[in-house]
Amino acid sequence: MNLDVANAIATAVGALPKVMVFREEASHLPGFDVSHFDRLQVYIFALSHAHASVIAASAPLEPIADVNKRGIQLRDTMYLDAVALAHRGVIAGDRIAEFKTRVGYKNLARDLLGLHELFRANWDKVACRTGIQLSEINEAEQVGQQLMATVGAREQASGGVARAQAQRQRNFTLFSRAYNQVRRAISFLRWDHDDLEQICPSLFAGRGGRRREQAPLGMPETKIAGAPDGAPLAPHPKPRPDDDVRGTASAIAPESNATTPGEVRQQ
Repeated sequence: MNLDVANAIATAVGALPKVMVFREEASHLPGFDVSHFDRLQVYIFALSHAHASVIAASAPLEPIADVNKRGIQLRDTMYLDAVALAHRGVIAGDRIAEFKTRVGYKNLARDLLGLHELFRANWDKVACRTGIQLSEINEAEQVGQQLMATVGAREQASGGVARAQAQRQRNFTLFSRAYNQVRRAISFLRWDHDDLEQICPSLFAGRGGRRREQAPLGMPETKIAGAPDGAPLAPHPKPRPDDDVRGTASAIAPESNATTPGEVRQQ
């Protein structure tokens, strides 16, 4: 997306009260779908929510290096004491072989939680025979849980960001289409006043030259008789077979006897 979404939202929110003033007038434009006005506020809010979701999903994750370092220290200290206690027959040594067999954040977390459980279950027997403090045993549980939570968040983060970005893109498509259609209608209604940018600013302001105004999507373009060169093309529906083509044109602009250079009068 080559547009600053936050700025686009701010532009649309600021323009909305002034834009809605022209809803009734725009509803009488031939072939124009006034629901673009009606849906614009909903699309702005939807895009704002989706953009916030992307920011939240992209937030820096909790640093894991320091937690991992402290976890290794606790695991090694507790493991060595557990081996010594098992060697003296104070505690059973059958579970000790499960620890320190594999590397990785998850395995370290499992070791810490397992050693915490082992020492807590035998604390009455080992309290006077080990240098391990009860505070260290409790810390091992906390660090193990923190490692598990951090690893889980990291595994989900990449998929979450992608989903949030895809939803934001869909919401932006709906928003930009509605906003640009509203902008086209106001451009036609306010052409002689040259105040479109004060009422409904471009979402691409400051990003290049001004593009030619176009009729709304799906609507044919008609040059208004007597209009100055460069004026926006007026939207009007395709004539039905039984329509008077000359009458359709006169409904958009009064018939003029003069022919504008480059314009072919309808006969």
